Amino acid sequence: MEQWADIASWLDTLRRSRPVFHSEADFQHALAWVIHQSDPSLRIRLETRPQPGMRLDLLVSRPDLSEHLALELKYLTAAWAGDVDGEHFQLLSQGAQDIRAYDVVKDIQRVEQLVNGQPGWAGAVLALTNDPGYWSRPGHGRVTNAQAFRIYEDEVISGTRAWGPDTGTGTRRGREADLQLRGTYRCGWTGYSALPGHLGNFRLLAITIGALMPLSGLGTTESTAAPRQTVQHRTTGATPSALGHTFSQVPGVSAPPQRRATALNAERYTVEDLRTELRRFESELRAAGLKDNSVGTYVDRTGRFLKWLVGDYQPRGPK
Repeated sequence: MEQWADIASWLDTLRRSRPVFHSEADFQHALAWVIHQSDPSLRIRLETRPQPGMRLDLLVSRPDLSEHLALELKYLTAAWAGDVDGEHFQLLSQGAQDIRAYDVVKDIQRVEQLVNGQPGWAGAVLALTNDPGYWSRPGHGRVTNAQAFRIYEDEVISGTRAWGPDTGTGTRRGREADLQLRGTYRCGWTGYSALPGHLGNFRLLAITIGALMPLSGLGTTESTAAPRQTVQHRTTGATPSALGHTFSQVPGVSAPPQRRATALNAERYTVEDLRTELRRFESELRAAGLKDNSVGTYVDRTGRFLKWLVGDYQPRGPK
């Protein structure tokens, strides 16, 4: 299967030409076109019904080898607007991360059901988003009613996935059924593209099913559509680093001791990621009942640090 179904290569080509999409259908069509260009002899079909009662986003086949690849795609958007190569994009905020993540897990179940026991069949579920709420685990540590369907970085999903006992009927409507997975999957998000503005950082979750090897190394978060904001490491003098990488990955630059936490944990954050998390932190502080002056104490100083990080703030002592 890997000899002809090179998903990693397809996605790497796709992100270079299409760092953002108007819709899920746009995402599907663009990926199908990249696959076709990689090998015109492949049979590619959109929105097929390979089994009774089952709809599939994308089916890629190699009839001469009797091999088939089933792909399910999800495009989970937060509000973002911008121009890329002279084309305007206006993404809406979908929200409802709990039910949308349920749909991702359901896609895994459906692809499992399709490829299991069928020689020559494999599949993958691809979820692309600019909403950090999907990949970033909240700091409160509480178990929620949607815990079984979370797809945070390093989350492991397997077995029966069910809503918590206090889930509202509105949340469950149309998604009442428990989901049963045959395999065990660890969620690993990869940088897809980095576009200007708030929530311009897109990440991809690729879950492979069947004969395919797990996907890794799908490229960096660098985008040819727009230059990534860079930060000079003030403790090293003059060597810049792309914010999408850990310090340890930048040639010739070692992380200062006080900034090594992200490198050691293999996490990757842009300044926009940090600002998003700071806003989440502020929301949790207010939800916990802290007064405005206390919230300001916690948040303002961190905000000043982020300004310093990108060169918008210069410490000055008393004159």
